[in-house]
Amino acid sequence: MILSDNQILEYNTKGYLILDDVYDKNLSLEFSNILASIINSFNLEKIFIKDLDKLNHKDAIELVLKSLNDLETLDHKYIKIIYDTIRNTDLLNRMTNSQKILNTVSQLMGYENKIPLYVKQIACRIDMPQNQTFSLDWHQEAPYSIKGSDFIQLWAPAINDVGKINGSIKVLEESNSAGVVETEDFIPKVGHAQYKPKQNVIDKFVEKQIELKFGQVLLFSNTLIHKSGDNSSLLPRLTLLAHYHNPLNKNFLDAMGQKETEPPSRNTYK
Repeated sequence: MILSDNQILEYNTKGYLILDDVYDKNLSLEFSNILASIINSFNLEKIFIKDLDKLNHKDAIELVLKSLNDLETLDHKYIKIIYDTIRNTDLLNRMTNSQKILNTVSQLMGYENKIPLYVKQIACRIDMPQNQTFSLDWHQEAPYSIKGSDFIQLWAPAINDVGKINGSIKVLEESNSAGVVETEDFIPKVGHAQYKPKQNVIDKFVEKQIELKFGQVLLFSNTLIHKSGDNSSLLPRLTLLAHYHNPLNKNFLDAMGQKETEPPSRNTYK
């Protein structure tokens, strides 16, 4: 994929870019089948998915998501296991390493030729309905990854469309222009570490909520201030995440030698 000058300008100005038609719906069905396999591996009599292949696309996805709800009600440990398992599957690696995404990231970083991108923090967020335990307030991605690194983040629907009702992402347009900002930090006993930009910074920018269809991908700067919306639906929201680091950046090797600012165990569903 070759980006136009207008697309690159849009990314540099707003801090983000939306890509269309990155995945076809067969990947959504494959994702559903993998989730069903993991769910069935728990051997729970009352939460066991049968004949998924006999259902239509919409009903198959809904059955899998309802099963995640049932697991959360039974014991949150099952959601944690799924979170830690799904992020290491071949499917997630294929989805986050789509050539269309890699080529676009390289262009946005200013390289016409392919560069050996360092892909980190591949994950699939599982945000349960009516539950903000693991939600993040306004934040930049920079404090959650390799200190000083130059990277772009991916955020995309993993299995079905993400809209306002199930908590699509909110951004502060053009906040990437502020660089890495000063934060007010809070480490809860349960949930993610919170590195919230100071309110006077947040107030400078306009909030926009971005709804995405399955197959669309949002790429944004590591300094764009953002947060997910609240999931007010009846089903879990599943979203793909990944960081694409530029190893040709002069600070990359030094950054790799430093400890991450946040212990990985604080950014899981433990």
